[in-house]
Amino acid sequence: MATLIAVAAVLWQTHQVKQRQYQILQLISIINQSMEQIGVCITHSNTAEQNTIKALNEICEALNQYFATATNYMNESAFTLQHLAICMMPIINDVMNEAVNNEDYERAKACAELLSNLQRIAKPISK
Repeated sequence: MATLIAVAAVLWQTHQVKQRQYQILQLISIINQSMEQIGVCITHSNTAEQNTIKALNEICEALNQYFATATNYMNESAFTLQHLAICMMPIINDVMNEAVNNEDYERAKACAELLSNLQRIAKPISK
């Protein structure tokens, strides 16, 4: 009888150990699933981050190209505008003199203002 009780006690202890083992295996399974999800999130996050960085770099490159092109265009446009102003000044001056001769002082005043503006535009070239 004592042997039977001892065997029952050993079986009971074995059963409790198996239950704890099962619980530990379930926890390990949950931890593994969580780690896989974290890995997916990290990979996705890294991929998203890399894609964002790549897109930002492409945007910066496009902006640099735009600014370089715009700068060249603006420099050429400014040069052209200055030359046009220089060419227009004698014509506007003749129109202003004609307006003064005809006593059209409003037109002469408008021409004087226009000449002043043209001189400011042409000034960088004439330096």
